[in-house]
Amino acid sequence: MDSINFKSIQYEEPTKALSPYVKFYLSLSFEAPDSPLWIPADRRNQILILKRGKVKLNTEISTYEQAKISVRHCFDTPLEVRFSSGMVEVIAIEFTPVGLHYLFDFDMKKNLNQIVRYKSSNHDIHFDEVNRTNFKSALDRALLMQLSNSKKKYSTEILAAIQLAEKSKGKYEIAVVPQSVGMHPKTFYRFFKKYTGLTPKRYFSITQFESAILEIIKNQSVDRMDLVTKSGYYDQSHLIKAIQKFSGSTPDQINNLDSNWIQFLLQNNLYH
Repeated sequence: MDSINFKSIQYEEPTKALSPYVKFYLSLSFEAPDSPLWIPADRRNQILILKRGKVKLNTEISTYEQAKISVRHCFDTPLEVRFSSGMVEVIAIEFTPVGLHYLFDFDMKKNLNQIVRYKSSNHDIHFDEVNRTNFKSALDRALLMQLSNSKKKYSTEILAAIQLAEKSKGKYEIAVVPQSVGMHPKTFYRFFKKYTGLTPKRYFSITQFESAILEIIKNQSVDRMDLVTKSGYYDQSHLIKAIQKFSGSTPDQINNLDSNWIQFLLQNNLYH
């Protein structure tokens, strides 16, 4: 397959009226495959299918810890994946309600200017061959450097809850998580969403779904009832609902794809 073919990237100034709560966008237009394709838009938070036509990917970043988890992988996806044909427009990153420059003094425009050149009329970013190669790594380095310099950290309790989700593969009763980590339920829910950008229920459900996908990758011929048991779903209907919720397709639709989506994942290392 051909490498990604960039059409344009646009940058919008932060909304100063909302300062220090700002919002800015990076929009990508590039070639995508004719057939549906699984892409980990965010390694922990969601899995999306890009389909033929225009698709918009919105990722909300509200805390430095969520940025640490999400931004790099979200931005890697449209820049790293190899596509063949069909135009797709993707909003790669949406930072809201707290801007990166507010969180850790990250000047997006300054960093972008170091690796791309602006078209003065509308701020369209056009890549030359060198910038196209270096754009992702340069933005990664700048962002991760700022993240490593930040003094903000997970609280011990929230970190324990995240580790609990990963250890149990999401198969844990949400109602008892606050007690397990030693926090009042209301305080726990508020701080968990503050630090991760997700409610505990959604975080655990995504972790559980991810464990089901990994089971499929390990054994493509796994029986659906075995998959229900291994991934901890109540029954097949709950598993099917999760697949529809996080992928946008039913199991039958996935099975009927022209291309083998699991093989495509494995061959292209899109899920790691």
